[in-house]
Amino acid sequence: MTTKRSKTTLKNLILLTCMAGVSNAAVLVSGSYTQDFNSYEGTQSSLPTGWALNFSAEETHNGTLTRSLGFSGDAHTDILNTTGGSPRGVWAARDNETSEDYHPTMTFNGTNRNTIFVLSLTNDDSFTWTEADVSFAYKQITEGLRAATGSFSYSTDNGANWLTSGDIANHTTTVNTEEHVFLSDTVVTPRSGLITDLSVLPSETLMLRWNLNTSAGDGRNSMLGFDDVNVVVIPEPGTLLLLGIALGTLALFHRRR
Repeated sequence: MTTKRSKTTLKNLILLTCMAGVSNAAVLVSGSYTQDFNSYEGTQSSLPTGWALNFSAEETHNGTLTRSLGFSGDAHTDILNTTGGSPRGVWAARDNETSEDYHPTMTFNGTNRNTIFVLSLTNDDSFTWTEADVSFAYKQITEGLRAATGSFSYSTDNGANWLTSGDIANHTTTVNTEEHVFLSDTVVTPRSGLITDLSVLPSETLMLRWNLNTSAGDGRNSMLGFDDVNVVVIPEPGTLLLLGIALGTLALFHRRR
């Protein structure tokens, strides 16, 4: 995880009161934020700073997942096993057997369920954020009997209200008549868009939410995750104008000297 400038303090701890689950301190951001999840190991302790995770009591952090070894991290050792317990919850998955590119992914069995990831970005700039350019990629590594859907939303009031960005469309996975089938190649679906009409003052927080949800019915869903999050915040136009005037004045001053 990298930020243009990031640090955490106790006073910037954001309690996600609208969610149950694992919360993490907000990350201070100046200019931009990126997260590739390559240090995420499918465990609570490896959840990156600034991220919170919510799932139902039946789900859990499960560790890592590979195509050759199946699941590791708990008693579920075979993704193709359709008997016994269900490997419900969140995993750290690799794009392929040799890749070091990890990303969080989820799987469920049974009725509708969802997993929610929230990123809390606290404004550490000296100006108001009025727009945010957001990009990421959905990743599907298996097909199942049911589809999974990824949706994106954001909040500027600590999660009291969530808004959608029309630029960032939902994504639904492909399915298969088999219980669980690994895809030969990870299906990567890029998403990007501009969030406008923001007014995030210095020290205030912008929250971004990814909801990974299953469809109704029986049988396991296709596994869906996301990766390579990039956020570039944009200042209010007046800030850029003042900066231009200041730079112009400084240049004129040096010329006269």
